[in-house]
Amino acid sequence: MASTPITELTNTNNNASLLEGEHWTAMRPALDETSAMPKGKRCIGIDECEHECKCRCLKATSDGIHRNRQSDSGSTYTVSSITSTTLGIKLALSSIASESEFGRNIPSLVAEFSFETNDRFHVKIYDPNNARWEVPASASPIPTPPSCPPVNPQYEYEYANIGEPFFFTIIRRSNSEVVFSTLGTKMQFAEQYLELSTILPTNYNIYGLGEHIRSFRVPPHTLLTLWNLDIATPSHVNLLVVYRGTSFGVSILLSSQLSDGSHPFYLDLRPSGDAHGVFLRNCNGMDVKTDTNLLTYKIIGGILDFYFMLGPEPEAVVQQYHEIIGRPHMPPYWSLGWHQGRYGFQNIKDVEGVTKRYSENQIPLEAVWSDIDHMDDYKNFTLEYNNYSAPEVQNFVEHLHRRGMRYVVILDPAIKIEHGYEPYDDGLKQGIYIKDKNGKIYVGRVWPGLSVYPDFLNPATFPYWQKQIAKFRTKLVDFDGLWLDMNEPSNFTNRICIDGIDDGDHPDSIHNPYEHVQDSSGNCPITNPPNGLPQDGDMLRESTPDPDRTEFTPDNPPYAINNAGCKAALSTKAVVMTAVHHGGILEYNCKNLYGHVQGMVTQKALENITGKRTFILSRSTWPGSGAYVAHWTGDNHATFDDMYYSIPGMLSFQLFGIPHVGSDVFGFDGEPTEELCSRWMEVGAFYPFARNHFGKGKPPQEPYVWSSVAAIARKVLAIRYSILPYYYTLFYKAHRPISPGNAPAATVVRPLFFEFPTDPKTYDIDQQFLIGSGLLISPVLKQGATSVSAYFPAGKWYDWYSHEVVSSAGGETKELPTPRSHIQLGKLARDVQIRGVASVTFISQYMLPNPVAAAASLISKGEVTVRFGKLTNLHGVPPIFKSFMAELLEFFVFQRRVLEYLIRYHPTVKHVVLQLLQFLYQLLFRIHVRGGIVIPLQGPALNTTESREKNFSLLIALDGAGNAIGDLFLDDGESISMNPYTFLQYKVTNSSLTAKVADSGYAFQCPPLTQVTILGVNENLTSVELNGGSIHFNFNSTISELVLPSLNIEMASDFTIKWK
Repeated sequence: MASTPITELTNTNNNASLLEGEHWTAMRPALDETSAMPKGKRCIGIDECEHECKCRCLKATSDGIHRNRQSDSGSTYTVSSITSTTLGIKLALSSIASESEFGRNIPSLVAEFSFETNDRFHVKIYDPNNARWEVPASASPIPTPPSCPPVNPQYEYEYANIGEPFFFTIIRRSNSEVVFSTLGTKMQFAEQYLELSTILPTNYNIYGLGEHIRSFRVPPHTLLTLWNLDIATPSHVNLLVVYRGTSFGVSILLSSQLSDGSHPFYLDLRPSGDAHGVFLRNCNGMDVKTDTNLLTYKIIGGILDFYFMLGPEPEAVVQQYHEIIGRPHMPPYWSLGWHQGRYGFQNIKDVEGVTKRYSENQIPLEAVWSDIDHMDDYKNFTLEYNNYSAPEVQNFVEHLHRRGMRYVVILDPAIKIEHGYEPYDDGLKQGIYIKDKNGKIYVGRVWPGLSVYPDFLNPATFPYWQKQIAKFRTKLVDFDGLWLDMNEPSNFTNRICIDGIDDGDHPDSIHNPYEHVQDSSGNCPITNPPNGLPQDGDMLRESTPDPDRTEFTPDNPPYAINNAGCKAALSTKAVVMTAVHHGGILEYNCKNLYGHVQGMVTQKALENITGKRTFILSRSTWPGSGAYVAHWTGDNHATFDDMYYSIPGMLSFQLFGIPHVGSDVFGFDGEPTEELCSRWMEVGAFYPFARNHFGKGKPPQEPYVWSSVAAIARKVLAIRYSILPYYYTLFYKAHRPISPGNAPAATVVRPLFFEFPTDPKTYDIDQQFLIGSGLLISPVLKQGATSVSAYFPAGKWYDWYSHEVVSSAGGETKELPTPRSHIQLGKLARDVQIRGVASVTFISQYMLPNPVAAAASLISKGEVTVRFGKLTNLHGVPPIFKSFMAELLEFFVFQRRVLEYLIRYHPTVKHVVLQLLQFLYQLLFRIHVRGGIVIPLQGPALNTTESREKNFSLLIALDGAGNAIGDLFLDDGESISMNPYTFLQYKVTNSSLTAKVADSGYAFQCPPLTQVTILGVNENLTSVELNGGSIHFNFNSTISELVLPSLNIEMASDFTIKWK
């Protein structure tokens, strides 16, 4: 398309500020015959008409979509020409200051502005004369540009006039709100330093820019470093505080880096409830700094490639972002169960013992994990023949599989240098290792010692990697999932320990590597300990401003990002920056992509090998990793602070498109207390990825170690396994593409403001979270706390346990008692008496003559599982009753049939038992159900193989208007295609529940729906009908609960239930 520059600019309000919403009028001259812009009009969008792109115009008094103005920008570039393109415009930029703070500015740039969809805008600034590093499409998808611009974009933009300093501003059309503006800020574009800033409103709400240990909302005066680094969470403080003096006092810069992953995306939520997202498609190292009214990118390479998502709802922003980077992977059903690992298992018998103790304690366990302990000399694809002999491991895994359980093994990227070690030899033959700057194979040091690194950007690495995985799985371990660790990639030394290796060579000296050590100590020094920060003082550095700098120095760029929170050299715990990947790509440019691309290659390889949906857990991530892998938040510590930070981390990764995420429950490093484990068990059971894993040499901390933690684990994991159909459906909705025919795509776990974006009280909340839109989790996160402050947004909220209404209007904070679940029953007895209820002794006088026998009869019928323990401090209560009450306290929530049996057996105790239960409800972990939601459930079990055979039920919580909606996705839980499948939709309105099968194919293989529980039924019921026929029902008018027991409805069938 031919183009003509804008030549005239008028301002209708010369004194107004851009941020105050001034009105600018852009006048365009006549364009030539090929231009889409008619003479004398202003374009606000494009219609497709008769297969041609034609401008849709407004009258001259309207506020045009292309708005520009003279600016007082501090940019070091001016606009030299403006041309039209099919999707927008292209600005040629010329440097007006050859010198920048960190090197000479590139003389000429191009800024392209493209309308891509109604809610996505693209800005790309690059050097038109010299190709610079960009993230390759093979590693990260690039959205396909449309043939014509969208017809109704949510946004408009402004830009500088010819001859004026460059800036651009993006504006939301609906309310003229500035979304992103570089006006009045400085832009620099040197060889190794790019800087660009945007103006922020006062009291902004920004989320994302990870991976970091901090609050969910990014506070002002924060420096966030995006550089994938093998670093644990700080053991004593999670934010490194640097004090900077100013002429007005002291400002505090909070510096945060836990960069196993780098995600240059943020979501900006405004008080109007409108949100937008900003994605910088750049994988180079960078600092992102927030000030009072400014956000600044400081990047050490690449280009400026921005995508803007206009939402306007927070959920919509995230889904629009995921459309760019790739939809999240659909996990296999089993991976949503509870996992157990340990670094430091002595042998396979040790692993077997853990699974046995889980079984003895009746605690659910889905998969057991092996860390690097199982390897021979820490070499990938091997078993240590003394403690993990192949026959023993194979027998163990077969036993797990017979019980419906799984086995996951760790896989590090580095390959040990050892002649005769097949993975090493094969890699040499294939030429797939990362090279040094001289073209020889680069050598680093990790767990197995001197090692080489597969280059996952090399297409030849895929068949090599697939072969090694397949051989390991076929001949040694029939594992079910893989765990990718150390893939930043990590390196324990900053030194060049040996000379490079020629492809195909097997020099004898390689197998006596210390002959080639260049350090005078005679050893390859570990300057970067596996669990620490750099030890060498010379590895710490400051930025070195050099306005005349032109040379490219990957090991020592002029700007020092805040690596490791102390401006450590880029090679700290890393492959050196001069290392070379396939195609001549420098490690300096692609380091942040390494784990991401390894995840892509591993996922495809394992899928080919197994023919099933994969489960792969990866430490290092980048945008789009969630399409292939799950993630855990790295090596955390056994502290209450780390437990809290697990929630912001989990919420951040919902933004980043990796919903299958969690933290090591109880902490990886350190020695957790019984109280910490109790509290962490309560919240960790509800992470999307739930695993207990801890470090070598630490005392055992599996949930069964403490009886109190074991009791809590049984409770909360029973809930987790019962809600897995709901959880699994959420993953399906996160995975599937956005389509007009589908229900809206959705995140799995959500901050409260996703559901309540106009409620400013939700903006800072990161100690509570929602599972989907229906379950509110409010954990105890402070040591010694016996209550939790829980915020209930607008609407109706029900207690998960009692089904009573906790908040009917919403918008209120309540202090909820949450004593630890192993509270002594002596105190319980006193509290019961204070409440005006008869003493516990009175209860014993009117209880069943033999409560243990009564419970045993239910046990024999398979209706309940009860374990008996000791209790003390119950004065006057018979021992047999103490035992029964102990288990009543532990199991009453999930085994309501026991209580119903007791009440029916002896009606005189009904009042006392109900009063006691009302008190006991207050002792439990706080979970609440949101009114208006239908939650599908299945009976809990000890693993998903068993739970998937349990009958289904529905928990329906009505909102204030008596309505509710929900859905359910069913398939076999492991097929790659997810076919056949069934998708059901539930809707309640006007005292009627309707189930509609939207897609059918799998449900005939499912257990039936046997119970429906409806909360918030306020009318006096006389009858309930299923498809027109009367059915039995139980109605509790005290809590407005309607229960429909003994149903037998096929899951793949439409049905209607009405009550009146």
